[in-house]
Amino acid sequence: MVRISPTSAAGQFLLSQGVPESVLTAATFRALNQQMGAALTVVWPTRNATVLIKSKYIETDESGEIPVTYKLALIRHELYHVEQGQQWGFIGYWARHLWARIRHLSVMAKSSSVEAPAYELQATARDALDALERSDVA
Repeated sequence: MVRISPTSAAGQFLLSQGVPESVLTAATFRALNQQMGAALTVVWPTRNATVLIKSKYIETDESGEIPVTYKLALIRHELYHVEQGQQWGFIGYWARHLWARIRHLSVMAKSSSVEAPAYELQATARDALDALERSDVA
């Protein structure tokens, strides 16, 4: 189980990408390599969430922190789902996500109204991470 502290470098990056602190502190990440995609967010009735994520995306450095790398883009995507869960509540979250998959006949439902914003935020975070990497190289 991994949590991302708002004061860590990864936490600061995610906050700079618009993740509310309440969302960051509500999320717990658990390594699981059995799911179909790279990650799956499970929202609980408490409005907390567990993100089941492939272990390569939550590898920590020697200090136990998640480093600021391209992997944070996927985490940004999943944190948007945690935010949806907080906004819509447990039943609203699951109903909207289930309906999106039925309507789009796809488990991923990338173009649905529940997934498209998450993918946009993931792309924005990836661009910001690329810019950070370029500035570190320069």
